[in-house]
Amino acid sequence: MTEITDSVLINNLYRILCLPEFGLNRFREIFEEIGILSEVENGEIRHEQIRRINEWMERNRGSNNDEIRFIEYLEKFRKLSKSEGNFNEQLEVTKNIIDYLLKLLPTPSSQLLLLFVLYMRIMWRVMLSYLPKTQEHALRIAKFRRDNIIHSFRVFLLGCYILYSLYDEKGDYITKCFKEDLKLICECLSDDFKRLIFGTLPDEIIRQHIEEVEFNIRDILLMWLLPSLFHDIGKPVEDAVEEIKRLMNTYNIEGIDIDSLVFSVAEVLKVNSNKVEEFTELLEKILRDSDNNNSNFCGQIRQFLRNRTGSEKKWDHGILSAMMLYSLGDITEELSIGERLSTELLRNSPYLLLLLYPLIAIMLHTEPSKYIFCTSLTQLLIICDELQEWNRITAIGDREVRIFPCKSLHMELENREMRVFIPYERPIDVISQEIFRRFDPKRRWREIAKGNPVCRNNDLLLQKITVHVLLDQTCKICTIEIHPNGINYSISHPFLY
Repeated sequence: MTEITDSVLINNLYRILCLPEFGLNRFREIFEEIGILSEVENGEIRHEQIRRINEWMERNRGSNNDEIRFIEYLEKFRKLSKSEGNFNEQLEVTKNIIDYLLKLLPTPSSQLLLLFVLYMRIMWRVMLSYLPKTQEHALRIAKFRRDNIIHSFRVFLLGCYILYSLYDEKGDYITKCFKEDLKLICECLSDDFKRLIFGTLPDEIIRQHIEEVEFNIRDILLMWLLPSLFHDIGKPVEDAVEEIKRLMNTYNIEGIDIDSLVFSVAEVLKVNSNKVEEFTELLEKILRDSDNNNSNFCGQIRQFLRNRTGSEKKWDHGILSAMMLYSLGDITEELSIGERLSTELLRNSPYLLLLLYPLIAIMLHTEPSKYIFCTSLTQLLIICDELQEWNRITAIGDREVRIFPCKSLHMELENREMRVFIPYERPIDVISQEIFRRFDPKRRWREIAKGNPVCRNNDLLLQKITVHVLLDQTCKICTIEIHPNGINYSISHPFLY
């Protein structure tokens, strides 16, 4: 198994940036100038190579070059992640990394994906002030609240590691998985919406057209970027609703109708109950009522949407995040003419099809046991979101605590199977022990194991995921095996690792 740390994931990102097909030649030139290009390309970055990177960065301190600044912030993140008590500094560095990441994205091979890139840049700009402000407040008042901004960046890094590892082994298969996803979604579209996108083309020609679309690792990683970075942007609204409910119950407050509240995410981006219902109704119109070939997939998505309408589940951050991303086109006052045109194009046929793909993944990621075998993008988001526990921070008063007491995980990928080992460290101080007790990894994985996977899809990145969690110093192991036929949960002692 390979130990997965922040440092390992940064090294993998460097490796991706230097791929000729990724199209960012300036990074290849930088690492060649440092004298470590071959080590970067072969995934052999060690302490010596990191030392040389930092020496080179010191010689170029003060440079306004975007690629140099991006590497500088990644190296700062590498250093900060190895120590504790620097959450605010780590948060600022992460925001800068995402800024430069979105700024430096390569030009996609498709015009559709180019609009996708513009969409992400606009969304990050809109959310940049809202997310840190609301997270800071939640960390102060919530009983159990974790960081989501640094977490989302680590989710992105972990997904890049998995995708590159699989692509390096079976590039054609990875491409096939994403194309099969798009075919599956196309076949679930209503006839009216399908005509808007493809005119009167028969289904066989549509499938052939998708098959002929050229995808490379650059395009796949661009599609991964949106759900990984933005899957939790609705969490502040979900937190706010829960906090309002607690206040109402504690002080017996009457006369507050939560469904009538409006949350101003940005000056002109409002979130309320009506918008969620309008969004779900739109998606229900896009999807067909039934599909003989894909009734499980289409039927389950429609059932998911019905469950989010007229119930408290409308405030689930998965559906909220997807709705907020779609609503970006409403922020016309804050956008330039070109940006306004881009968002409108992406929200309307035929471009909505490309946006629908990550929106489905974002919507479904909050129910991992049900939808982990839905689409490859949904599966990847659920896996990375659930596994990203190392170095994740919460706060109690003026104290920062690693809510998940582990600093790494161990992973093996082979033959469409993933095996993961998570070594928890039992906290020493009383406050951290209390936080760990509230988290209770046994309960979390047992909740996942209660589900019954739906939307079974055979053309997925992974067909089996096995997670071993070391619970405490007694070496008890919680094991969860996830496969299309169900989910198994067990505790064993000892586990020979």
